[in-house]
Amino acid sequence: MSVPHGFAMGVDLGTSNTVAVIRWPEGRTRPLLVDGVPVLPSGVCLGEDGRLLVGPDAQRLAMVEPARYEPHPKRRIDDGLVLLGDDEVETVRLLAAVLGAVSRAAVEAVGHLPPAVLTFPAAWGTARRNVLSAAAVRAGWPAPRLLPEPIAAAHYFTGILRRPVPVGSCLAVFDFGGGTLDIAVVRNDGSGYTVVGAGGVDDLGGLDVDAALVNHLGGTIAATRPELWHALTNPATTEQRRNNRLFWDDVRGAKEMLSRVTVAPVTVPGLAAAVHLTRDELESVAAPLLRRAVRETDEIVRRCGLRPDELAGLFLVGGSSRLPLVARLLHHELGVAPTVLEQPELPVAEGALAELTPAPGPPPTAGPPFPAQHAGPVPVGSGSRHPGAPGAGKPVLRRPGLIVAAVAVAVVLALAVTVGGWWFLLRDPHSTFAFTELQPTGLTVAYGADSVPSKAASYPDGDVTYLAWTTGDAVNVAAIDTAENRTLWQRPAPAEAKDWRALYAGPDGVILYPGDITATDPKPMVVLDPKDGALKWYRDIGYHDAVVFYQAAVVFSSGDDNAVYGLDWGAGTEKWRLGNRPGTNGVPLATRNFPVEQSGEIDRPGLLGSRTRIIRGDRPVLLQFDVEQGMRVVDVTTGSQRTFTGVPAGQNPIAYAAGDRAHLISTDGNGYQVREYDLTDPGGERVVHTEAAPGRAVRTTPVPCGPERLCYIDQNGDDSDSTHVVALDTARAKVLWREPAPGVTALVGMGDGVLATGDFFPASGLFDGDGNQLLGNDDRRTLGVRLDPANVLLYSREPPGSSRSLRFTGLNLDGARAPLGPVDEIIPSSCSTSRTTLVCGSTNGFQVWRFADA
Repeated sequence: MSVPHGFAMGVDLGTSNTVAVIRWPEGRTRPLLVDGVPVLPSGVCLGEDGRLLVGPDAQRLAMVEPARYEPHPKRRIDDGLVLLGDDEVETVRLLAAVLGAVSRAAVEAVGHLPPAVLTFPAAWGTARRNVLSAAAVRAGWPAPRLLPEPIAAAHYFTGILRRPVPVGSCLAVFDFGGGTLDIAVVRNDGSGYTVVGAGGVDDLGGLDVDAALVNHLGGTIAATRPELWHALTNPATTEQRRNNRLFWDDVRGAKEMLSRVTVAPVTVPGLAAAVHLTRDELESVAAPLLRRAVRETDEIVRRCGLRPDELAGLFLVGGSSRLPLVARLLHHELGVAPTVLEQPELPVAEGALAELTPAPGPPPTAGPPFPAQHAGPVPVGSGSRHPGAPGAGKPVLRRPGLIVAAVAVAVVLALAVTVGGWWFLLRDPHSTFAFTELQPTGLTVAYGADSVPSKAASYPDGDVTYLAWTTGDAVNVAAIDTAENRTLWQRPAPAEAKDWRALYAGPDGVILYPGDITATDPKPMVVLDPKDGALKWYRDIGYHDAVVFYQAAVVFSSGDDNAVYGLDWGAGTEKWRLGNRPGTNGVPLATRNFPVEQSGEIDRPGLLGSRTRIIRGDRPVLLQFDVEQGMRVVDVTTGSQRTFTGVPAGQNPIAYAAGDRAHLISTDGNGYQVREYDLTDPGGERVVHTEAAPGRAVRTTPVPCGPERLCYIDQNGDDSDSTHVVALDTARAKVLWREPAPGVTALVGMGDGVLATGDFFPASGLFDGDGNQLLGNDDRRTLGVRLDPANVLLYSREPPGSSRSLRFTGLNLDGARAPLGPVDEIIPSSCSTSRTTLVCGSTNGFQVWRFADA
């Protein structure tokens, strides 16, 4: 099946976790972040208002409403109805909730819902496949293409890993997930793959290994503290249910840690000291379960008329395949060396993309050629109702309804334009400072309810950090001054904010940005006054709308009226409107919009994940590209424009701008090219670098890394092990250095250096101006955040896999390293940093820690 323009998505809806991978027109792929995570828990929880929550939100609500939670809706495929609390919910509705979360994230990533392949276990019959298709349609998908999971894995095995499966030969796929084990044998028929045998064990997965470890540890705990063990295993109160969840999380984290080390700690709520679990204990407990899996594999292979040694390969997928004992037992018992990856969750979703081959012709201009993880605008959807804020003087904002994906500002490049020259942008006004151990300041903002919030977020803007959280049906907002260590204000949010998903803030507005947007149900974006949290205005956001926040204006993109326009921060009214340019046939051209950041961004602390700051500066600029007429530079303050023809926007360039120069990077099958454009001279263009390396492509937006230098990431195809950070001298048109950085996916400017970070499994690198790696091996499996151009804060799980504990390390650009200690009982996704303070939502409220006196 061919896909117009090449955008495509593969989705593996798993028993315990769901993974999606998006392919961009030029062929690169990236795991899709759903609610900020690449591996989305498949669990669904029914809220008291009748809405279904998925992923981390569902898990959080389940701690206080366990009877309303279904952790494995895929296992209930045959049930028709599932009892959640006192309500019966259709299984198809549960599955649709998970797929709906994926579709919303995909729209945010590329500006529209791409054609999709949805995988299913090979042993499923027509009835189960029909339920899956119905769930996809109910989630608002076009009819997806369904593909057996082992065939998707086979595509990855041969197409991505380049492992041979000769015509007529067979590959065995061992899919060991969180909840089930699926085994299949697929044959290469010359024109494709056919499943020749399938089976598995429905009640064997990583969760069963976790349960066996919990029981193993329980024998020790119950012998000395029987009352504690009873409370952990039979929770009756909110606190006991929370402790049960934390204990299971720690056991799972220890299991994952033991794939790398020989001893791992397990924190037991109620015990002063952690207990320790060894790899030998893990393997002793897991061995009986895994031997059952090996026997099932052998039986299925032999039922297909094959001996294991006649297989062309044995491919291990699914997150539980990471256990080293799995591969060892299969190798020992079957005599076949298995293939297992560091990220075994990905192959099924990514391999499914092989079923959607790009159609010939130019790629579309509807969506940006870059992933949602990069900083940029906030993507939103389309809708037709635009109520003004209630009360006198609040405007009713109206605009046409459906927004086409052509103006996707969904996820844009982080670009930078300066007021005065490169050196002004890149000079480092900061020096390294001395980190101290994390010290609580004593400032706490209580949630005002006796429960952990279902949503919580913080957002720093200088010395002020804004907070938002939801407990039950109540949404609250607050502002704290971390320099003076005091609460500035705290109040309930307007009722229109009940569906908020993300928090953004700047000097002219605090934005509660909605989630759960569907094609028929837009949700309001609420703008509050930063001085006191009072409502300024709100506007409905639909399924395909797109917004980016500048201090000069809120820029709203509309495809249905072929325009982009700026809204005033004070009342939400229009300041200017700019229509798309007409093409040769008179029809307005589809336009891509790239926000341009300002010079001061490099001095400001960074943010975790895909969150972005409000773009400041006295020359705010938006770049627009269309196929026929090249590049247009738009002044965000006034809406005035300048046009540059001859810019090959049809090649999906990656763009970076600074001062009076813009750099565009175009990729084809023979490598990539970096071209420079003089924004003061519409005819000024020069090539500053050509990388003649077939298959090599640039994977990130460039960032400044020294005077007249750009740094970017490139790699060969989808081989993350081939990833390098490249420093390019644009003035001399010369590559200065190229250093390996496997696993990293984004860059952050650090004066003359550059911070490289990962977004799937944490991976970081910190390079100085000469390309020297400043991180040791232990620190490379962390997530780095810029504090300023000379200082970095590293986040890591403590213990690995725990959802309620983080360990922090301070790092100077000169390489000095300072362990800052752990913070326990927090909500990691709610954390943010100013230059010297950390703010996180904890189980009791938002708290503040200081880690430097600079």
